[in-house]
Amino acid sequence: MAGKVSISTTELRAQASQMKTGAAAAENIAAEVKKAFATLKSNAGFLSAGLTVAADVTEKRLASLGKSLQLGANVASESAKTFENMDSLLRKQMEGLSLGLSAMPASTQKVTQTILDKFNELKKKDKFKQGAAWGTGNGKSTWVGYYNKNGKKYYVGGYTCYAMACMMQIEIMGKLGKRLYNQKLSSVKAGDVLRYYKTTIDKNGKKHTTQHWIFIADIKDGVITLGEGNYHPKKGQPGIVNYRTITMEALAKKTKGYKYDILRV
Repeated sequence: MAGKVSISTTELRAQASQMKTGAAAAENIAAEVKKAFATLKSNAGFLSAGLTVAADVTEKRLASLGKSLQLGANVASESAKTFENMDSLLRKQMEGLSLGLSAMPASTQKVTQTILDKFNELKKKDKFKQGAAWGTGNGKSTWVGYYNKNGKKYYVGGYTCYAMACMMQIEIMGKLGKRLYNQKLSSVKAGDVLRYYKTTIDKNGKKHTTQHWIFIADIKDGVITLGEGNYHPKKGQPGIVNYRTITMEALAKKTKGYKYDILRV
């Protein structure tokens, strides 16, 4: 006959108490796990919401950026069209101008020459070349009554340096200027004929006038460019056509005590 296991009531109570404690511990663990899952679920919700917001913001920013880029492209495109239209218009205007110029008479197309340009051209003509005989000592008269220019006659009524200066003015300025008396040297300008002179009286009471006429081609930085006739390189040599420069200061010093008249167009 098998043996009997004898368990006392005290032992049963102890075992029951331990099982109860274990069940309570298991319930506590289950509660903690449930709580942890709830927290994880909550965090997952926040994370999902954050990602949604971030995605929404990024999408809006990209959309805004896209619009800005599109606007910029549109502006650039319109600007390009505007410049293209302006370029086309300018080309048409230039073509029209070119066509208009080609239709003009040759004389109209010539660029306006300066007095100095015309002066330099004049020096190439035989009568006006540097060193050409003109003045006293050449054995022939230099008297000029009327001077012809382009079919017109201009009255000069003089000779030597006066006649040459007047002819230069007619050639370059197109006509002979009006006489202005008692002028200041500082008032002279390009295109003028300048006369400087002084009158002296000898011991016999006879008047003597020392004078010279020159054509002023240019005045720049205090330097005068001039043309003249009856210029004598050395004392006793025949007069010639001459071209030179002189400073305003030097001319004023040379003509100290002289008076000045001007022929001005």
